[in-house]
Amino acid sequence: MFSYRKIVFGIKHKYQLGDVLKIFKQQRCYSILISQHNAIDTDDCCDRLDEHYHGVVEFSNGEGKIGNFLMQLWPYCMYINDDHCSSPAEYLAYITLAPKRTVAQAILNSSKLLDYLQTASSMKLEVLRRKTERKISLIERNAKVIKLVDILLKSGYEGNCGLSQFKKNEEQFQKWLNEINETARSISQETIETALSVSQKIVLNSPILVLSNRFELQNGYLSPEESVRFVLDWCSYQKLNPKEFTRNLIRCLDKEGGNRNSIYLQGSGNSGKTYIIQSILDACIHVGQVMVESTAYPYVWEKCVDKRLIVLREPHFSTINFDQLDKILSGSGTLIFKHNDIVDYLPPTPVIILANEHDWTDDPQLSEKIKKRFLCCYMGLKSSPNMSEKKLHPRWLSLLNETFSCQNSSKADQMGSKTSFARPLKFNPDTNNGMKLTEERLNGGGEKASSHSLKTSGDCDLFTTQISTNTKQGSENTMQPNPKYRKRPMRDIGHDGGRNKMNRVDVI
Repeated sequence: MFSYRKIVFGIKHKYQLGDVLKIFKQQRCYSILISQHNAIDTDDCCDRLDEHYHGVVEFSNGEGKIGNFLMQLWPYCMYINDDHCSSPAEYLAYITLAPKRTVAQAILNSSKLLDYLQTASSMKLEVLRRKTERKISLIERNAKVIKLVDILLKSGYEGNCGLSQFKKNEEQFQKWLNEINETARSISQETIETALSVSQKIVLNSPILVLSNRFELQNGYLSPEESVRFVLDWCSYQKLNPKEFTRNLIRCLDKEGGNRNSIYLQGSGNSGKTYIIQSILDACIHVGQVMVESTAYPYVWEKCVDKRLIVLREPHFSTINFDQLDKILSGSGTLIFKHNDIVDYLPPTPVIILANEHDWTDDPQLSEKIKKRFLCCYMGLKSSPNMSEKKLHPRWLSLLNETFSCQNSSKADQMGSKTSFARPLKFNPDTNNGMKLTEERLNGGGEKASSHSLKTSGDCDLFTTQISTNTKQGSENTMQPNPKYRKRPMRDIGHDGGRNKMNRVDVI
């Protein structure tokens, strides 16, 4: 009785096919047939896209020797896939079908591999038909995955969930099925997992403004415009500058803060900080939630790998494992401990810290080191009485960013016109007093938040007045003699036909 194994392997770049064939020739106890596949033809439905090799191994003395053969093959290969071959004739027809070509064969006299090879020639049409069907099914499956990925990103699904998690929300799950014109039976667990994996990669590599814009309006959420009004009112109530608050969130979430990779928000439990940050979590989708009491816990970061954002709730900063905490808060990748594995790598990931109590470590020097890793701190947030039962829509972040960007461009245009030296404008002290209500909200509440408010057009007038005054003073000073300069008398500097005398001004 013979047994058959099918193998797929890729040769390392520093070796050639001849080096591997030497190992094949050394084996005398079984038969081998190897075919080469360049995978250039896109019509061929092979899982490997690089140059690789398919093979069939026939043996009769158990799997021990095939294991020894693979051990000898490993140093020459980048990878080896080994599996049981239940239908040798069909697999031989597959690996000898163009564009694959046979490059080596060593068949013993007692082998049945030649009989299967003759049968395989008559099965090539059937294999070609199956390959075409497989290609069509792959195209259909990929189309399902692409549609499902788009739906997942727009709907803000929960990260790391499988088919069972989708089916818990029957109404939402049926909505997704209707959008891709499929039934629940036609979507397999593999399709869902592939869509989740692809969407996770998209989320991890997308800016926060793209994620917030992609989120669609759903039941239980405020509209984007209502969300913007709520954030402006909240910033005005907390005496925060909404422009700085918006910009700091974007800088932190897009890792633009250099070695400051975290934001700290501290205030009462109903201050609204969690309510606002929850909208950011809905946009980021893949979030690592850390709710342990102390950062000294060795496995505190094990669920934060491959996440778009890390959220620490009520943490107590400890001196134990502080180097690891310092690297995470500064945006540096670090190794972390996991229960099932020895270590894992946590790439640079933004961190948002939410705390009700201002609980720092008892070590003052350590506290200063932690503060240096915060991009910004919002402390002493007051209780907010007007909280909505509906969730905040994530698109408020991109809408406010667009508003402030347009505001900056308009102010730049105004400054460009006011700083024209042809017609300088005079400073009007009443310019700052006529602000509208909407402008006060954008500036963080008017006079109450004057230390955080945005610059108004009066600042531009003051800048223009300063330039005009300096220009005027400069023109007046040029009419007076400068003691640093004196006019020397004319002197002879050479014989050049009458052009030897000139006025000379030297700097003393």
